Amino acid sequence: MLTLPRYLHSLEQFHSVRTPQELTQLLSSVGQALGYDSIVQGLQSYSRQGGLHVDSTSVISDKWHSHYLKKNYYKIDPRVHHCARHTTPQRWSSADLYDHPRAAQMMQEAHDFGVRAGIYAPTHSMDGRFSLLCLSLRHVPLAEAQDLVLHTAPLIPALAAHAHEAVLRMLRADAEQEPVLTRRECECLQWAAAGKTSWEIGLVLNIAERTVNFHLSNAMAKLGCHSRQHAIVKALMQGLCGGGGDDDTGGAAPHAIGGTVTGLAANTELVLNNNGGDALRINANGAFQFAQPSTGYRVEVATQPAGQNCKVANGSGSATAPVADVQVNCAAGTGGGDTGPVITAGIAGLLGEWQQNSCVAAGGGQWARNYLRPVQVNGTTLSHVQGLGLFGNSQCSGAGTVLGGTSLGQVAFSRSESNASVAANWGTFRQITGLTSQAIWAKRGENTLCLLGDENPSILPTLARVAAALDTLPASACYSRL
Repeated sequence: MLTLPRYLHSLEQFHSVRTPQELTQLLSSVGQALGYDSIVQGLQSYSRQGGLHVDSTSVISDKWHSHYLKKNYYKIDPRVHHCARHTTPQRWSSADLYDHPRAAQMMQEAHDFGVRAGIYAPTHSMDGRFSLLCLSLRHVPLAEAQDLVLHTAPLIPALAAHAHEAVLRMLRADAEQEPVLTRRECECLQWAAAGKTSWEIGLVLNIAERTVNFHLSNAMAKLGCHSRQHAIVKALMQGLCGGGGDDDTGGAAPHAIGGTVTGLAANTELVLNNNGGDALRINANGAFQFAQPSTGYRVEVATQPAGQNCKVANGSGSATAPVADVQVNCAAGTGGGDTGPVITAGIAGLLGEWQQNSCVAAGGGQWARNYLRPVQVNGTTLSHVQGLGLFGNSQCSGAGTVLGGTSLGQVAFSRSESNASVAANWGTFRQITGLTSQAIWAKRGENTLCLLGDENPSILPTLARVAAALDTLPASACYSRL
């Protein structure tokens, strides 16, 4: 008979297990001492998108479980799917009835192999995988088998947890090296962990949506994961991000970033940013260099010189050595500074009537588009009043019926910036429900308005970043002035 002290001593032995053979022998010994005929342990992963995957299995002298795996019964086994979503063990017997035809067939075949009753005990890991410890009895009266399972059930979760840790320890020891993620793969995973969609991540990182999906797919393949959520948990919670990489220079030493300015007029000032910060004020042509070295760089014009437009060439990439070939070329034009036509910023530039450029089917042979009418509350706050226009055609043209104008909440702006092509207003949107979020109301010229979501701190902190974000938006997402 297995006494409690002997059982606890057996659990301690799992800490010294180093090979699959040792684990098999120890599980077999403990299982038999508990009164069971068979023990099977499987390490598995589960996702709603990818379903169930068996990563490794330890089978202990058991013909039924060999047959079970060969027929892929684990994919339809209700007991397994229960354990994939729960932490509590599930007792079962051959008398259980299942509606699924294959599940019913599985139980009938188990009975034919002499299986009478048992227990499935799951143990879940942070990386999305779980171990399933399956103990069963053979060729005994059903009532006797059920009674043994009932009385040993409180002991099984501890056994399952110790076996699970032993399997993970062996897998880590067998791995030749940890998977190394590139900087860009980690950035995509981190923003995905914050709840961003691929499109939103692309907006933040200024890359295409398909490029985001490419990096996430690469990360999932490297980590051996079957879903984005699985990869997020494994990479972030196990500290796998921050390592080196092939083309993204993750973990590489930072290098100086610089280049040359040409065409800058006398007595004017140009302000450049690198990676959204590290502002560099330039008052003369020639070489320049940012104060902060970096492994990746994105040089942008933060403020144009008076009466000029400056454009950046060779302005982004990975720095595997000092960078000195960024080219900033300035020419006469309607730039920033104190002269030249600048887009109206602040609340004054937002007031008026606006209509959204998209026209969508509204049912009943009608089409609809949104109307926006900002109403000034005070010097820094406006009310977001929105109405709906109904039309009888798919172009939303001609005379339509405008339904009401309801305030969705108020936007309190904290700062505004503008140049000759773009104006941006950063603020906090407080909805009528009480929920708050960060927002940017940006204009492309005087007659196009786009409402952008933001974070705190801002993910689009500069006018150049806002302009780049506007370039990725479809026209249908913005409003035109009436």
